[in-house]
Amino acid sequence: MQSVFPHTYAEIQQDRPKEQLLQELREAIDIRRASRQCAEDHDSEAAWNDEVHSRVLRLALRPCSEVGYKNITTARIQPARLVPRHVSGNVLESKMVDYAIYLAPDEEMRVVIRDTLRLLQPKESQSINQTMYDSLRQRPIAISIETKTPNAPEEQVGVQLGVWVAAHFTRLHGLVTTYRCRRCPCSLLPAMTGMSSLLRVGPRGFL
Repeated sequence: MQSVFPHTYAEIQQDRPKEQLLQELREAIDIRRASRQCAEDHDSEAAWNDEVHSRVLRLALRPCSEVGYKNITTARIQPARLVPRHVSGNVLESKMVDYAIYLAPDEEMRVVIRDTLRLLQPKESQSINQTMYDSLRQRPIAISIETKTPNAPEEQVGVQLGVWVAAHFTRLHGLVTTYRCRRCPCSLLPAMTGMSSLLRVGPRGFL
């Protein structure tokens, strides 16, 4: 088991009512029970997402109004030119991921994002992200998450996250270049797997 460090937990809302904290604990215990049941039943990835992963994200992000999450299993990389190419020159398959944790801009920032995209991008590609998934077009993706069942091959996770995040970097680089913002370098993007792994991804791959 990994060690717990002082910075593991954010020091926020410490004055919340005891009953509210106990309710969160009960929810966490119930999620743990559900995860054990999914493992025993050898459930599919979709079942794990429904019974465990979505509930974990909902519980974890509930106190944080500045961020949110979306199940994006149907989101595709768009426009198609963002999909990475193999060294052979062939376009890689547009792999999907399961969740995105996004930044929730206030109304002022939302207007800035909307107007900037309208100014710089054609209508068919007006999104700050590497997808035209409607609810994420003006909400910057902060963390991408790919989930897998416990017995799934881990290398498959790396491929899916790699393709998705490579497209994300291409998108950000295009926006920065178009906007001529030399003070906004693309550095690292966090990516997570459902196998309890946190990956830091740079323009040249996983770190």
